[in-house]
Amino acid sequence: MQYAAKLDPQGVPEKDANGRFIKTNIVAYTVMEKRTGWGAEYPDNVRNGEWEYQAFKADKTPNTAANLTACFNCHKPLGTAADYLFSYDRLKNALR
Repeated sequence: MQYAAKLDPQGVPEKDANGRFIKTNIVAYTVMEKRTGWGAEYPDNVRNGEWEYQAFKADKTPNTAANLTACFNCHKPLGTAADYLFSYDRLKNALR
């Protein structure tokens, strides 16, 4: 989920005690899903195994203006060992 940041009266994002932006309302959702056979239409320099990506607006309708190429490019360097997931190790350990 993507959230808007809480703004002070001057329009500057506020931060919590840990220096992180304070979340307010949801502005978007981004998801990835893996299914057998997905991704075959992408060239090897872009393909993330069998993963697909999608972005949705706050009202949960697809965001057709989203740049999904950015998702592929961000996850690509993780490679097959981590199945293109930033949370691979946490997920693997949770299944033990």
